[in-house]
Amino acid sequence: MSFQDSYLRDTSGLDVHLRDARHAHQLYTEHGFALAPKTKYLYHVVFDMSDEVGHQYRSNTARFQKEIGVLVNQADLPQYRVSVENKQQYNRKKNIQTRLDYQDVNIRFHDDNLGLTRGLLEDYYKYYYVDGNHRDQQSSSGFFSASNAFKARDKYDETVPNYGLNNGKVNPFFRYIRIYQLAKRQWFAYTLINPLITAFDHGSVESSDASSWNANSITVSYESVIYSNGTVNEQGEPLAFTDPETRYDNVMSPLGYWSNSMSKTVDVLSRVPTLIDPNRQRRNNVLPRVRNQRSRRDSLFSNSSNGTGSIGLGLLDLFAGGATGGLQGAVVPNVDGRRQESPSTLDSGNRRILDSDNILREFNNRPSAKSSYIARALNINALPGETLSSYNSSNTASQSAIENILINRATSGDRKLAEIATDAIELSKGSILT
Repeated sequence: MSFQDSYLRDTSGLDVHLRDARHAHQLYTEHGFALAPKTKYLYHVVFDMSDEVGHQYRSNTARFQKEIGVLVNQADLPQYRVSVENKQQYNRKKNIQTRLDYQDVNIRFHDDNLGLTRGLLEDYYKYYYVDGNHRDQQSSSGFFSASNAFKARDKYDETVPNYGLNNGKVNPFFRYIRIYQLAKRQWFAYTLINPLITAFDHGSVESSDASSWNANSITVSYESVIYSNGTVNEQGEPLAFTDPETRYDNVMSPLGYWSNSMSKTVDVLSRVPTLIDPNRQRRNNVLPRVRNQRSRRDSLFSNSSNGTGSIGLGLLDLFAGGATGGLQGAVVPNVDGRRQESPSTLDSGNRRILDSDNILREFNNRPSAKSSYIARALNINALPGETLSSYNSSNTASQSAIENILINRATSGDRKLAEIATDAIELSKGSILT
């Protein structure tokens, strides 16, 4: 408020100048919100593994690499700490940089029902540490006991298994982790080079907590950061952002987006009365003016050469029809009939599940769909006592027996497995990994 320029005099006799939010408008909302802050919830994460992880071990992480990226619940952006020493230069204080330290990044995942993010930590654990590769032994009572590698007393055994980092691994599990920020159809990426997990955990369980979600978390150390940025979907960036595996909704919005040329349209709307009463005599004078403005609207909202699309007003049509209300300066978009819409990648609630014959035929024609189904089924413990890791380490005969059991269940009335099989088949039709 200002007490110098009289704008509004209140009952107390003081001159009060009521100012608007012009400063905030000019700083944040002009030029298409160019200087407005980015939101935290628009991001995308990509994990890239070495070839040894993806090809030799047929791991859970390699099979569901894209799904794991979109299950990231929270991720820190890179942080740095610079060591600076203060020196004396002929009694002048002089600061000198001596080293640069990259601070660890924390990444938290949803602990999904399918177990994909749990499988990521399992694969990492078994890749670097031999301890997790020793198989459990089933006792005569039916319970699983510790492997022979963890006997209480093995000091005098002839052969001692390997433990810890004694696994012969040379290549890193992750080549890089890339975190994208998204804003105004632009992406800004931070690529963490040669990341190593320094801590990981599977959350916790608690009988009294029925309101929160469990999470898998990792803390990552890295050697360097590469900055990059660009326009979304140019040169395929962000990586795998709209692929079928991410379930991204690719249906085009009928709303379009704001451009500088559309500011003229607001001027047109601001001159349209906010309230038109059909019972008043001046209505006949208003309607011709509205019709003239409608013709100007058609020229304003034609497709522009820069491909920004078109938006229908709809509000002017309501005024012309004698509507009795409306918001001044508001734009009410219509669906543009000329816009071509692609089907959504999201499944509807009453979608069709393939029958047994179609599932068998598709599995025969699409080996990748069959492999994806087997992995998903094992991840949800469809076959008690059998996991994806134990399946991968089994011989060919054992793997075939497991596959036959799971496929027979999917084609013999098990609706849940039939649904998983259908999902695997549908994703394989549009996947770049097939």
